[in-house]
Amino acid sequence: MNDLEKAIAKGLQSTFKEYEEMSDYWLSHAPEYFITVGVARAIYKHSGNAVFMDVSLKRIYSHRKMQGEPIVRGKPPEYLSIRPDISVWYKASERVRAAIEVKRAYNINPIQSDVQRMRRVVGQSYGPAVGYVIAYSEAKSLKSKLGHETLSTRFDNWANATDTRMTAMKFGGPDDDGWWWGWCILRVDG
Repeated sequence: MNDLEKAIAKGLQSTFKEYEEMSDYWLSHAPEYFITVGVARAIYKHSGNAVFMDVSLKRIYSHRKMQGEPIVRGKPPEYLSIRPDISVWYKASERVRAAIEVKRAYNINPIQSDVQRMRRVVGQSYGPAVGYVIAYSEAKSLKSKLGHETLSTRFDNWANATDTRMTAMKFGGPDDDGWWWGWCILRVDG
């Protein structure tokens, strides 16, 4: 894992722990923005990068222009209107380092949608160098000897079906009813 992926994982761990302490419940019952804020804070604190939340890439470049930094020349490409949950900026560069989406999901559809959004912009001129989809979910079992989908296989299946690379995965549980919860980080390269 690179420094950014480690910071994302630290943010996920601390956010999950904080929510569990606050509510005595696991994070699937909290809004996605709770994770978004926790991950953004950890990225800023642990990776040394600048962080924007829920702002279009076009607006980030406009802000940077006001700060005297080089920006996109002429009319910005349409794909720069994407608004990632988190945009990570190299402080010493004019490029967006990463775009991150956070998604609570129980099937692949919302994950596929976010991966496709990332693929439209990652690696493009003035687009982020890499994209990440943070997925979190819960399931009745972690692993199965019977071959049905479990939380572990769900995350593996999502990575395979979206042709992404899973850089980290973490689980918690089971609770008294046998439910497991967890998260994974899917990397989208250009």
